[in-house]
Amino acid sequence: MIRYSATTRGFYDSALHGSNIPPDAVEVAVADFQALLAAQSNGARIVPGEGGAPTLLWPTPPTPEEVLEAWRARTVVSAFQAKAALYNRGKLNDAEAAALVAGGLILLAWQTATEYPRLSPAIVALAPTIGITDPEDIDDLFREAAVISA
Repeated sequence: MIRYSATTRGFYDSALHGSNIPPDAVEVAVADFQALLAAQSNGARIVPGEGGAPTLLWPTPPTPEEVLEAWRARTVVSAFQAKAALYNRGKLNDAEAAALVAGGLILLAWQTATEYPRLSPAIVALAPTIGITDPEDIDDLFREAAVISA
């Protein structure tokens, strides 16, 4: 017999645990137990429900803003791709001039980086100086760059 304890949030098998089963444990049918474990392996959490019986809690899907933030955090293009996308937009010369004017680490990044993360401080600093002020426009530039190959 399979039992579930809301207190420990664990399953117990009377054949294995004998009398060491929490007193709040409720009986769970084997088929339900298997279905709960299958759902858990697909992202659900098993939590106590009505009367202490195990139930499933599915994660809420991310908001569009969270999806965009995650995309920005993981998106990286090569230096060639970034510069080719700027070239295609007629902004490469402006970006090179802006990097020279900025100097310091921004210039060093422009000259030596082999790749550019979407959230790179150099990108964030250079974009407005070349007339790209809308974050979505920067996103589009990275999308364009990502499909360019040498």
